[in-house]
Amino acid sequence: MTRETHKSRIFWWTICVAYITINYATLGAMPALWDSFNAFFRGRGVWVQYTLYTMTGLMVFGYLTWFKREQRISKYLILVGIIALFLMMLKLEKNPGEKIHMAQYGLFGILLF
Repeated sequence: MTRETHKSRIFWWTICVAYITINYATLGAMPALWDSFNAFFRGRGVWVQYTLYTMTGLMVFGYLTWFKREQRISKYLILVGIIALFLMMLKLEKNPGEKIHMAQYGLFGILLF
């Protein structure tokens, strides 16, 4: 492993650990945050979330396609599977605050991917 690769891995693992730490540290504030978020968007907070999720999925696809120039179809199939599972979780979860929670773990999965 080159020095640059090692630095890059340390950077991304630091981001992942910081992200999880922030998620757990703010769990108690999430209901109030959701209420504020939803009120700001006049009761359309869930649609804003869906838009953000769609944009994130497209960005990951774009990263694989144009930046990384990934050739292996298996990487794309894994991404499609992750997105399908994520959409099922969103559909099954009725509480919008929990949808945010699912998105947080979805983003964490993308970071690990």
